[in-house]
Amino acid sequence: MSEPITATRGARFNGPDVSVSDAGLVGMIAIRGDFADPEFVDAVQCVTGATLPGRRRVSPAGQGGQRLDVA
Repeated sequence: MSEPITATRGARFNGPDVSVSDAGLVGMIAIRGDFADPEFVDAVQCVTGATLPGRRRVSPAGQGGQRLDVA
């Protein structure tokens, strides 16, 4: 079996004003729930230590919904 590797294989860049490096092997999770429920939001933030992203609003406008305003 092959060894797990990241997409950038540990790449690093050090410039005069910025340093960028591969974060290593990290996972991604999908969380489903009511983001408008304060108890749900508090529980997710308590467990993950991360702030939940804001909700996206998509508003079709114009004839046939040709233009979308995404906030």
